[in-house]
Amino acid sequence: MIQDAIQFFLIPHRFMHALMREHAVPEKFGLNKTEVRALMALRHYERISMKKLGDGVGMPKGSFTQVIDKLVNAGVAERASNPQDRRMVMVNITSHGKEVATELDEDLRSYMKKKLKALKEKEQEELWQALQTIQKISSILNEGNNENR
Repeated sequence: MIQDAIQFFLIPHRFMHALMREHAVPEKFGLNKTEVRALMALRHYERISMKKLGDGVGMPKGSFTQVIDKLVNAGVAERASNPQDRRMVMVNITSHGKEVATELDEDLRSYMKKKLKALKEKEQEELWQALQTIQKISSILNEGNNENR
């Protein structure tokens, strides 16, 4: 049962990968897909440690430092120190970063709408139900992880 569940967890990942494979980040932003993923995650936080953001995006610290460097150089993020722990590097999204993230989100939503139009209405409903189920289960699993920490 657990092995089957692990295989099923790969399905949403493969679905998103296939859906996003053709999507190109508009060149005007000068960011690659990894940097966009980090920026889109960052916009959900006022301030977050670089380690937590890197973990959330699924990147090791060494590689993630380069991603943050690029975001800082693009003016969409900034580093800050943590007054309680000077060893910890915090990352903030800038106001320009919020604007860029909004534009990227709109671009992605437009792309997704075009791609999903290929589905029949019933298939769209089934997809929506499946995604809601995955979100519900993800929330349950995350709550379980928070209780075990």
